[in-house]
This record gives sequence, C-alpha cells and structure tokens, in this order.
Amino acid sequence: MGRLLEYLILFSPSIEVRLDIAELKRQFERRYGYFESRHSIGHVTVGSILIPSDKEGWFFVHLAAQLREIECFEFKIKGFEKFNDSRTIYACFEESGNFKTVGEALRRTLVIHSLKQLKYVTPIPHLTIAKQLESDVFERAYYPEYCIKEYEKTFDAYELMVLRRAYYWEKYEMFKKLPLLDSEC
Repeated sequence: MGRLLEYLILFSPSIEVRLDIAELKRQFERRYGYFESRHSIGHVTVGSILIPSDKEGWFFVHLAAQLREIECFEFKIKGFEKFNDSRTIYACFEESGNFKTVGEALRRTLVIHSLKQLKYVTPIPHLTIAKQLESDVFERAYYPEYCIKEYEKTFDAYELMVLRRAYYWEKYEMFKKLPLLDSEC
C-alpha cells in the first residue's frame, strides 16, 4: 500500500472575491489582533480526504467522471454568519444544490474505492474570515459588527481544485483541477 496523502478539495473564488476576503482578514486583524487563519487564501472547501498514493490515480479518474455530469453554477455570497463550535466568522452563500451534489460525488467515490479515510465533507459552503478565535474576540467581532455587515458578490464554480500534502504540518500543493459539466461558464 502506498503512502497516505491528504487531499483538500475546493472551489477557488474569483480574484476579486479573494482580494476582498484578504482585505476583510486584514481589517479583522487590525481591529481584533492576530488570528490563526489570517494568511489562508480565500477558498470554498468541499472536503478533505486521506488516500494511499497508489490509489489516487483511479480515485480521481472516477471523481472526475462524476463531476463532468454536474453543471457549473454560481456562488452567491450574501453577508456573514458564524459557527459557534469552532468560533469562526465566515462569508455565507445562498443555498446551492450543485454544491451538495459535488459533496455527494466525493462520498460516492470513496465508497466505490472502499476508502474510509474521509476527514470531512463541508455541509455548508462558506469563505472563512477568522476561525478558532478566543471566545471574547469571537463575541465582540460578531456582535454587532459582522452580524449586520453587508457583503454581496457572485462568482462561477466551474472546476474543483485538488491540493495535496504528505504531512499535516506541510503546506498544500496544487495537485490537479477537475472541471464540471460545461466548464466554460
């Protein structure tokens, strides 16, 4: 069996949205101080999985085939929300059935290959602003600032990006891109 590798599967927003998220993170840091996710680049995670290196080829061939049956779609960002359990503030999206379908394709592919190393599939699409905040900072930042702050943007989801790393402390590296149906959106 090959070496176990970790894969992060995500959608990358438009450059305009990535720049907006980077600016929101800078503003947050100036106002509330340093936080762990300060330097992460804006992205919409679908899920994270562990796969032995000798199975990655077939796994991604099958996942790509399923994705080519899912129509590209538009992400619509509308304001901010929070995850209390992880003390995270994020830009939230209007519901997208296609985002859920992509997550289901990931789960199905794991089952097809009898892989049990699913770390997680994100049930709620979001763009993280700040996560794992101290409780007092989390409460001060969300109420009243982010719960009323307005932010609306859209961007197209036409391909998944797959990042890969061998060890938890390593930085992810680009591995491959997987297009959706009609990826010329």
